[in-house]
Amino acid sequence: MGRIEQLEKQINYFTNIEQGKHAVLLYEDKKKVMQSAVPFIKAGIEKNERAIYIDGAGERKVIISKLAKYISGISEYLDTGQLLILTADEYYGEDDSFDADKMVEKLKDIILTSKETGFSSTRITG
Repeated sequence: MGRIEQLEKQINYFTNIEQGKHAVLLYEDKKKVMQSAVPFIKAGIEKNERAIYIDGAGERKVIISKLAKYISGISEYLDTGQLLILTADEYYGEDDSFDADKMVEKLKDIILTSKETGFSSTRITG
């Protein structure tokens, strides 16, 4: 199966995830993360969902470049907030101790803000 066919198959899969359902994908290497993140984000944008990428490695420019290859108008999605690329500190907190309660509150805030802004749902990857 070619790269484009594989991407289309993944977009199909991610487009059909029902609201409230979750998909958990585990990776053995960093390259595989973007191979799934691109169709996941693209499918969400096409469904008027907010898409959030958690950038744990501080590679915002690289992430945007990879997404832009498959998602036209990426700047518009970033400008409108339909696509957010958050650092790990922005999402999980800036100190070295992980606080699950704070992260859950942050997630609730993101979801409520997404709904208030007019997005049908929120999807998060990274």
